Amino acid sequence: MELDILNLFKDKGLYMRFNRFINKTSVSKETYTILEDLAVYYETETLLDWATFATWFFLVQHPTMKESSADIYKKIFARAEALSGVPVDPKIIDAFIARSYAEKVVEVSSDIAEGGYSHDLDDVDDIINAYRDEIGKAGELEDMFVTHDIHVLSEELSTAKGYKWRLAELNAACGTLRIGDFVIVSARPDSGKTTFLASEATFMAPQMAAEKHVMWFNNEEMGAKVQYRIMQSALGITREEFEGKKTYYYEKYADLVGRVDKIKVLDNALLHKADVEEILRNYDTGLIIIDQLWKVKGFEKEASTEVDRQTRLFAWARSLAKIHGPVITVHQADGSAEGQLWIEMNQLYGSKTGIQGEADAIITLGRSHDSGYENIRGLYVPKNKMVGDDPAFRNGKFEITIQGAIGRFKGEL
Repeated sequence: MELDILNLFKDKGLYMRFNRFINKTSVSKETYTILEDLAVYYETETLLDWATFATWFFLVQHPTMKESSADIYKKIFARAEALSGVPVDPKIIDAFIARSYAEKVVEVSSDIAEGGYSHDLDDVDDIINAYRDEIGKAGELEDMFVTHDIHVLSEELSTAKGYKWRLAELNAACGTLRIGDFVIVSARPDSGKTTFLASEATFMAPQMAAEKHVMWFNNEEMGAKVQYRIMQSALGITREEFEGKKTYYYEKYADLVGRVDKIKVLDNALLHKADVEEILRNYDTGLIIIDQLWKVKGFEKEASTEVDRQTRLFAWARSLAKIHGPVITVHQADGSAEGQLWIEMNQLYGSKTGIQGEADAIITLGRSHDSGYENIRGLYVPKNKMVGDDPAFRNGKFEITIQGAIGRFKGEL
């Protein structure tokens, strides 16, 4: 069974999605060590073969390992390689998920039985419900594979619906934003990140089906300020104009975006990934905004470093994009980007490759301190796997203007 798990986790996506259910008590010490090291390996790599991983394992992670221990790991890698082509029983993942949730039930139940006050029986019920939901998402492994039927593939690609951007520059570079797309927007503080999100989200909201919402997860600014900014951006008016005719503009806002609660802002400075998952289970979502993803709590126990935690977090967000709808998140640019009009993707705070590897597109908003550039931002797309309207602008650089008074950006195209 443990060799089956190792071979399942040759797929980075499966590893990021299900590794949290494997703990020290459910596998051998050697298997658990390998699984921990896979987290580090996947920070820079996407594909895995056991021969290459074994070389890295011994030379980089464990250069001083005793020969007797190394022999055990060599046998594990050899056996895993020999079984690489053997189909894996799809019920194995289910078994480990069940075991993980059962341990949580035992922990909570023991606390209640011993007279603890931190849990009650409703917590047990919540764990069971979460288990059922997780099993439903896991599904059969065979269902995770993409079809080989070229007719089905063509149909899926041609009929996939998405949203146009407000900025023509982003339509040219990135094209339509579709389910599965994960976009990172990076900038230094006070560069207009929230304004950018509001400008684009309010343009996309009316393009969605009537029943769908934009789910905006806010853990940065005051929630009321963000909601006000969203309304301003949708209407394209100043605060003074809004305050002068509140009722009129409130109703006009609802008409413009579809309904007054079309864009729902969840305000929680201590936002946890579990909070996000719970909201998405209960609302029909067309677009997910997370400001800011790196501050979302989660994976603290599983991760060996903060970089590892953030890499896991961004891989998790990418999975949300595939299940619920496209994800746009904000991430700070590091100090080296201060005063730069064009920010490179290796200047994202806290990561040089792990976070960047998860994105379908990275959009940076640079800000020069030179005179005359106070309201100019350098819109740059240093990474782009999306299909834009004009291939010449795939990694385009555009000077755009922030219209702070009305909560929008204005391009030149």
